[in-house]
Amino acid sequence: FVPLYSDGKLAPVRVAGKCGAELRDIIDGMRWAAGLAVAGAPLNPNPARIVNISFGGSAACGRAYQDAVDELRAHGVVVVAAAGNEWSAPSRPASCNGVVGVAGLNRDGFKANYSNFGAALQASGIATVSGDDADANWGEFLADSGLVTLTNRGGTVPGTPGYARLYGTSFAVPQVAGTIAHMLSLNPALSYTQIVQGLRLSARPHAVSPKIAECSSANPGRCICTTATCGAGMLDAEQALRYAAMPDSYVPPV
Repeated sequence: FVPLYSDGKLAPVRVAGKCGAELRDIIDGMRWAAGLAVAGAPLNPNPARIVNISFGGSAACGRAYQDAVDELRAHGVVVVAAAGNEWSAPSRPASCNGVVGVAGLNRDGFKANYSNFGAALQASGIATVSGDDADANWGEFLADSGLVTLTNRGGTVPGTPGYARLYGTSFAVPQVAGTIAHMLSLNPALSYTQIVQGLRLSARPHAVSPKIAECSSANPGRCICTTATCGAGMLDAEQALRYAAMPDSYVPPV
C-alpha cells in the first residue's frame, strides 16, 4: 500500500512477499506509515495522513485490524481501502469501521460488474470509477475500456514502463486518496472526521436508471448503487476541495 502525505509526497510501504502478506506485517506497515512505534523498525520521520490500501482479504475485519484502524484514526490518519472485486460483501480492511471503503463504478455511474458492495460501506464509504469489463450476460453493453494508468511490462522481472488500461477497485482507491491529499494541501488542519464528512457531503448522488435493478445479493453484478450499498455517493473531487477550503460553511450544490 501507499501512504500519502499532506503535501502530496508518496511513500510505498512493502508488507507482502511473493506468497502474500501476513496480517501482522500489514498492521505493522499501517502503524509505521502513521509514525507510530513498530518493534524492530525506526520511527517514520515523515508520518502520513492517508494510507492507501489497494488490496483486501475475504475474512471479517477482526480485532487486530480494527484496533489498528482505530489507532490511526485517533492520530488523524485516514485509511482508504478497496472494496474488492468478488461480486460480494466488501473485503477487509474496507469492511472495518472508520475505513473509507471504495466501491467501483463504470463510466455511466453504475456499479462495476465485479465490484463488491454492501452495508459495510454505508457509514464511511464512497464510490468512484474503476473501469468495467464486458461479461457474458451483458456483452459490450455498459462496459468501458478501463482506467489508463502507469504499468510495467515485465513479467517476472522489471521490464519497460508504459501505460495500460486496467480494471478493479484497487485503481479506484488512489483517486479517493489523492483527493484527500489535495484537501489536506488546501487545509492541513482538517481532522479525520472533517475529511470523511467532506467526502460524503460533497459526493454526487448515485446514478439512477429504470433499466437496471438496484444492487442486492440476488443482483450482485452491474447494478444501481445506493447509499446503503456503495457509500455516500460518487466522488466529486472539485466539491471535496471546496469543502476543504471552508468546512464550517460549505453547502453542497443542489
